[in-house]
Amino acid sequence: MRVNDALLDSAGQSYLAWGKAIEDGKFNTQAYAEEMERLAARTTPVSFLGLSSSGITQKYQQQQGDTNFCASYAIATALNMLYGANIKGNDVANLISKSNIINPLFSYNSPQTWSPVYSWLPSGGAVMPYQQVLIVNTLSGDILKQQKNLPTAEVKDLQPAQLIEMIRNPNRAVLMTYDVQYGNIFSGHVVVLASYDPDKGFGFINSGAEALQNDLTWKEEGELKKILEDSAWGKNFVVISKP
Repeated sequence: MRVNDALLDSAGQSYLAWGKAIEDGKFNTQAYAEEMERLAARTTPVSFLGLSSSGITQKYQQQQGDTNFCASYAIATALNMLYGANIKGNDVANLISKSNIINPLFSYNSPQTWSPVYSWLPSGGAVMPYQQVLIVNTLSGDILKQQKNLPTAEVKDLQPAQLIEMIRNPNRAVLMTYDVQYGNIFSGHVVVLASYDPDKGFGFINSGAEALQNDLTWKEEGELKKILEDSAWGKNFVVISKP
């Protein structure tokens, strides 16, 4: 289902529901106005800071190469968007790898060991949504040096209308973890929400090999719904908030 088809279907259902409410004497003017505003927002393109797709990719997109550091690159990109910083994804991955090294309890003289606190691979790759949250909430001080207003992150379920509102907010950045191959958790990838277009769907900044050089990676609403339904990740979205 294309985005416009989904919008027409949603609008049709809304009009039928409000028509019945009028018949039943339960019409709520304020609720109706809010619903119409929500539907109108779905017909208007919106992007981070009003930038074009090419402008967003030129300003924020990084290439992770043949690494599995997509989450590190996504976190770096999100923080760059929120703070106007110049953080490199590889630097975040190195910090994750370093921060996973711990000394075993009661073994002061023992060699350091690795623990999957921030990533499932020692190199700093394979980072699940809850680990992305932990990275932002506990390592941001090391990533955003000399920054006092540090961000916070949380895992969330988000619907299309909520995603659009997130794009409108310059103090929010949204990471999405999904399976490139439907239902295959080993094909997990992390991208950053940046744009919405009624004809294209949702546009994401993508550091992976499938990324386009001068455009975002677009997911039509029907495709996005399928991605989320087939996901093994539970809640797919991590919302990073700048205070």
